[in-house]
Order: sequence, then C-alpha cells, then structure tokens
Amino acid sequence: MIAKRYRVAGEIGAGGMAVVYRVTDLELEEDVALKLFGRSPEDETSVARFKQEMRIARRLSHPHIVRTYEFGAWRRAYFLTMELLEGKDLDQMIEDAGGKLPVGQAMRLFAQAFDGLGAAHKLGVIHRDVKPANMFVVDGGKTLKVMDFGIAKLADATSGHTATGAVVGTPAFISPERLRGIDDGGPAGDLYAMGVLMYQALTGVLPFGGTDVAQLFLQILEKTPMAPSRLDPDLSSKIDQIVMRLIAKNPGERYASCAEARKAMIAAWEDMKRLSIDL
Repeated sequence: MIAKRYRVAGEIGAGGMAVVYRVTDLELEEDVALKLFGRSPEDETSVARFKQEMRIARRLSHPHIVRTYEFGAWRRAYFLTMELLEGKDLDQMIEDAGGKLPVGQAMRLFAQAFDGLGAAHKLGVIHRDVKPANMFVVDGGKTLKVMDFGIAKLADATSGHTATGAVVGTPAFISPERLRGIDDGGPAGDLYAMGVLMYQALTGVLPFGGTDVAQLFLQILEKTPMAPSRLDPDLSSKIDQIVMRLIAKNPGERYASCAEARKAMIAAWEDMKRLSIDL
C-alpha cells in the first residue's frame, strides 16, 4: 500500500529517477499508474526536477497528453498518479512494424503528437525529451498521448535544474542549439526532436549516427543527412521538405509552431492522395 490509498498490483517500468507502478485507487475503485520517486537529502537536483514535473503537470490537460491526477508524499518519497495507459510506446510500435511505420498510420500519429506538444507550448511548457519512447499509443494504434515531462521546462523559467554546462535529454534527439548551450527555452528544440522522430519512423534509421556520443553530437552540429525519400522512394518531396526543415541546424529556419508544422504535414500527405484529415 502507498499512502494508505493505493494498492500496488505490479511494476510497469523504471527510469533513472522513478519507478512506475500499476495500482488500484481504493477510494475511487479504479486502476491508475503511480510514479514513485525515491529521494534522499543528497539528491537535491532530482528532487527539484520531480517538483518541476508536478508543477508542469498541473498546467496540462489535453486529449493527446497523459492526464495527471494527484501529487503527494509518502515516507521518504514523492509520487504522482496518472491515467493508466493500455498499449505500447512508439518505439515498440516501430520495432513491431519492422523498423518503420506505414506512412498513413505515421501521419495520423504525428498529427496527434503535434497537437499535444502544441497545447503544452501554448501553456509555456517545453518538453525537452521528445522521442518515440515518450509517445504512447492506445486504442489499437489509433490514439497517441505525449508522456513523461520529467525534464520539461517552463518557457518563463529563469533557470533549469541541471548542472552548469550540462545537456539533458536523449542524445540522438538533442537540437544543435542545445549542444551549443544557446537554447532559448522555446519550442524550437521540441520541433527539432519531432523532425528526428519523423525521420526515424518513416525511414527506419536516425538522421545522425556515430560510434559514440561525441561523434553523434558532431554530426548533429555539422552534418546534413540525406532526404528521407532517398531511403524510402514512396515518400514525397514535400515530406522531405517538412522533415528537413524541422531538423534544420538554425532554429529560426524551422516551423514557428507545432500547428504550422502539422498543417504542412497534413497538406503533404493529402497531396499523396491517400489520406484526408480534418484540420
């Protein structure tokens, strides 16, 4: 039992900061997910990040963002409860599909990802760790929800919870400007990561590789990858333009918002005469 209210049914997953459990809320008699963060007096940075996640989650309510219900403290730990999702993350979906997603399904899911991230951006919340593992798909592959705002940042925050010079996030999805230490805290970094995600999901490979992180970062800073259609001829030149614009080295050359990127993506897909999505 946690906090005399949540009966643990089993572990869902674990990360560097927390463990997520499937629990039954005995007061409401329903199953939810509970994220339990074990803290120690020496772990001030991680505690600050978890409190930041709690503050951010209070701002977010959208069909394509995982809902958060309650925050609390239990023994020497903090916890938050969230809607329990039944499905798989986009990383697993890509793997199950043989390394890349069918274009029609990918476009539907990308549109929802842009919707969720765009809603967060309008509330001043920057995700900062956009990647397939943080996109969870439910309803038999039809509905996507953005999750894990654990290292997210409020756009109006004066400082983050990282050591001076530290770069947080997943290496392959970190934008060039963040590597250079000039991130302005705006949505451009999330848009860049969406471009990397789209490139991977549509082609089966990441735009930048390398034998180690240093080489990967050098490619992110200096290399221009080949257009997605060179890896999959079924992709149109317009989809090439969208993905390559999203992963532009200069953040000013990317789309100004998720809504703008989503609109361009849907127009490109409609141009391929296979799908129509009501904007």
